[in-house]
Amino acid sequence: MRLVRKLLSQHLSVVQLAGFFVANLIGMVVILAGVQIYADVKPLIEGDDKLFGKDFIVISKPAKMMGDITFDAKEVEEIGSQPFVKDYGEFLSSQYRVDASLNFMGRGIRTHMFFESVPDRFLDVDPALWRYDEQTKMIPIILPRSYINLYNLGFSTARGLPQISEGAMKAIQIQIRINKGGRDNDVYSAEIVDFTDDINTILVPESFMRWANDHYVPEKEKKSSRVIVEVDNPADSRIPAFLKDKGYLTEGKGDQASKAMFLLKVCVAVIVAIGAIFSILSMFILTLSIYLLVEKNSEKMANLCLIGYTPARVARPYTSLAAWLNITIVAVALAAVWYLREAYTTKLGTIIDGIGEGSMHLSILCGVAITLAIIIFNAVIIRRKVNLLARKR
Repeated sequence: MRLVRKLLSQHLSVVQLAGFFVANLIGMVVILAGVQIYADVKPLIEGDDKLFGKDFIVISKPAKMMGDITFDAKEVEEIGSQPFVKDYGEFLSSQYRVDASLNFMGRGIRTHMFFESVPDRFLDVDPALWRYDEQTKMIPIILPRSYINLYNLGFSTARGLPQISEGAMKAIQIQIRINKGGRDNDVYSAEIVDFTDDINTILVPESFMRWANDHYVPEKEKKSSRVIVEVDNPADSRIPAFLKDKGYLTEGKGDQASKAMFLLKVCVAVIVAIGAIFSILSMFILTLSIYLLVEKNSEKMANLCLIGYTPARVARPYTSLAAWLNITIVAVALAAVWYLREAYTTKLGTIIDGIGEGSMHLSILCGVAITLAIIIFNAVIIRRKVNLLARKR
């Protein structure tokens, strides 16, 4: 077989193979770099907060001096009927007075507070934790993470109290008093089950909110304070047009993060497309080079077939050459991406926490998959050309 390989490689064009190597290397580096940047940046945009796991926006009305900023049923239905909306739900606010008290480090803290709720399907929280226990009168609560920051950075310093972590906050038992009218109160317990960066409100289960509003203020009309909307694409141009036409506002960072993720996907898609163009062009270069080699060696190949060599064995030197070239290319490309990643994570790590903490598993997987696809493609093309040549002879 070594003699066959030597015989068939006499007309090998180093320049053409070098052109294929460089073009495919550039394409592979561009593709894998785009994938790696996506893998490194995606966790920073999504953050650690997985409470709201979908692309959503929160719609509200601007505050007015004497106007109503709640949504009636017709307005909610109109929002839900928009073509960019996949799902929607209503925020419900507590229409009764709520007081909370707790003991922390030997000091009592008491404050007025409020509750809001959203449909449970919008929350990625354990259903076993997210339900009101009627026997123990325990209310699960989700707090904005900003509340802990306000306590640690402001309140604790002014009062001489120690700072507190999220885990410690979850362990604190809170006593809730809901006013029944006059001086009478119903007493409940509450525990914090999660935190969120997406919505600046105190959330309780929707079932408890509906029951409490009907139980404590049955005479009041129940309206939505805000509307939560799941969308296909937060960057859809129809969304700001609709909001501007209706005079509505969006709040929270969920829509901003979703838009950033959409832009990241677009940028990565453009980068990968450019890399793919280089790779496709390189495959044409390699295919053309092998076609020329086959034509130049057609008489030798025909003679090899006549003396008993199968077309598969005759084609093997070319398929092996293509395979080793592509394996070398992906190895060099992964090394280059690793070097680039080390460079940008080192520079950006000083100003962006958490960048580069992931791995290169996705890039390696993509590189291996692309290389295998190219090797198979080249092998099929070469075998078909050799078979066709053998049949003509």
